[in-house]
Amino acid sequence: MDMKKIKRFALLLIMASLAVNVQAQLEQAVKKIFAGDTVATHPTSLRRDSDSARVANLQKSLEEARLNEANMRMEMEQMRLQTMAADSVKLSQQRQRIDSLRQFTKGIPVVAEGDTLFYLFTKRGGYTPQQRAQMTGAAIEEIGKRFNLRPDSVSIDHSDIVSDLMYGNKVLLSLTDQDALWEGVSRDSLAKERQVNVITKLHEMKAEHSIWRMAKRILYFLLVIVGQYLLFRLTNWLFRKLKVRILRLKDTKIKPVSIQGYELLDAQKQANLLVFLAGIGRYILMGIQLVITVPLIFIIFPQTEGLAYRLLGYIWNPIRNIFVDIIDYIPNLFTIVVIWYAVKYLVRMVLYLAREIEAGRLKFNGFYPDWAMPTFHIVRFLLYAFMIAMIYPYLPGSQSGVFQGISVFVGLIVSLGSSTVIGNIIAGLVITYMRPFKMGDRIKLNDTTGDIIEKTPLVTRIRTPKNEVVTVPNSFI
Repeated sequence: MDMKKIKRFALLLIMASLAVNVQAQLEQAVKKIFAGDTVATHPTSLRRDSDSARVANLQKSLEEARLNEANMRMEMEQMRLQTMAADSVKLSQQRQRIDSLRQFTKGIPVVAEGDTLFYLFTKRGGYTPQQRAQMTGAAIEEIGKRFNLRPDSVSIDHSDIVSDLMYGNKVLLSLTDQDALWEGVSRDSLAKERQVNVITKLHEMKAEHSIWRMAKRILYFLLVIVGQYLLFRLTNWLFRKLKVRILRLKDTKIKPVSIQGYELLDAQKQANLLVFLAGIGRYILMGIQLVITVPLIFIIFPQTEGLAYRLLGYIWNPIRNIFVDIIDYIPNLFTIVVIWYAVKYLVRMVLYLAREIEAGRLKFNGFYPDWAMPTFHIVRFLLYAFMIAMIYPYLPGSQSGVFQGISVFVGLIVSLGSSTVIGNIIAGLVITYMRPFKMGDRIKLNDTTGDIIEKTPLVTRIRTPKNEVVTVPNSFI
């Protein structure tokens, strides 16, 4: 109730009291006039006439007072109706404003032990909705952990401007008319509804923090620890059995692995490799057991339940991100496969044409058969370089600065260390397309004389008359 309403109500009370006092004074005066002792003491006719005139005047004054009282009551009723109309208009405007804000304004949840009980929208006593929600949730949690908790002792203390939810002498929540407007109900109804919410949560907390429930949690904790210990023992026992089984197979079913007469892995090496892999499998299995058991231990107790979910998040989020990234990368992988196969078959087609030209079955004017394979190598290099340039944007992490930095670093190393190689390749191309000699020709380079037996992009090999093979860099030639 604001100050304007208080002033109006006080004015109405004053006017009503004045009207009652005037009426009471007039009635007392009339009673005195009509009293027997006053009339008896004045037997004369003049006195009777004077008394009659006074009675008439008093009756007239009484009628005027009654009329004034009726008029005052009418004015009071009109003022009351005007006040009610103004209050209803103001209340309607507030409701319209709140209805327009409700669809855009999110309430602040009052949370107790991870459960959302209700929402707050307005401030109260200088506290923001966030502060009110935080204080209310903390007060409910503090009371809910008491050993002598009585949830049904939550009561409602009503006043003219606020309704308080009380537990003993402690205020859990204060509700105002503004809170009721946001919820679209009366303040009394809202207080009863919030009382039910708090009592329900306190009953749950009492059951959650009871001695019997704590004993059950301790029992579950011990069972999980014992179960994990037995699983470790079982895993180690299985590993020992598997190790013995592998060592027995060494002399029976495990055969040496040979490649073109070279014994790559004999039976003992294979047995050792299998034992090593079994050991890795044992540690992986024990790690998986711990990943499941440790969060399970923390979930048992409410105080560490949040930590359990955090640990699960540390484990699950990377795994989930990897699977999500793999699924998201599938379209790019299909694009890379298509580009790879397109370039692969294009290289095969160019190789087929080069072999046909080299064999003399396909001829082009001005293009010699010994140019075919060198030209094929050049075209193949250009096609693969084009393929890498097309595939690069689709590689995972290609947009990251680290990946680009590594690519630049590798390119710099190659460019600095390959000047001689590039010079030999360019010289080999010049020798190939200038055709100064061909396979089988005898040439002389400084003091070396011999027959050409091999030409590569980097070197040329010469067999001397003494049957010595001399390798000469193309840049030297």
